[in-house]
Amino acid sequence: MANPIKPRKPGRPVKDREVVPLTREVGQPLAGLTQQALIQDSADKDLALPKRWCVFDRMDQDDAVFNAKYATVIECSQALNNYRIKAESKLGETYAEFIRYNFQNFESGTFYEFINNALLILKYGFSPINNVFQKRLYGPYANTYCIHKLSPRDPRSVYAWLYDDNYREVIGFAQHKNSKK
Repeated sequence: MANPIKPRKPGRPVKDREVVPLTREVGQPLAGLTQQALIQDSADKDLALPKRWCVFDRMDQDDAVFNAKYATVIECSQALNNYRIKAESKLGETYAEFIRYNFQNFESGTFYEFINNALLILKYGFSPINNVFQKRLYGPYANTYCIHKLSPRDPRSVYAWLYDDNYREVIGFAQHKNSKK
């Protein structure tokens, strides 16, 4: 285990792993204070959670914002719905066929509905999807786990992110109950 950093006592020489306070200002004078005040003064309180969701919903009612977003959603959904999986080997073709089968045979919803729900990322900045897999009891992939459904979660219901032990990857999220009915 590494030695903790200790503050330096005045009058003692500097040793490795000690905190040494600056004795004079470095860089532009008062630049840090001025920038910090400017950033805090210009911070938009409307974009802080949870008010952010209401702002995004209001923005979506503006014609210019809605039309630009809707045109993007149409283009993206059409492009994604007309996907083609190319394989360069026999094994790749087998995997590609399995992926095609999964996307075309949801037991709940369609791939097109999934795409439209996933494109909520354009409005809210993220779009949580719950992946549900189930063992198929029929068809060419019987006794194999396939996609049962890709159900969307309302981004406004997310109140916390769950991380792995190293805090590097998101492994889930916690939700409020959806208040809209």
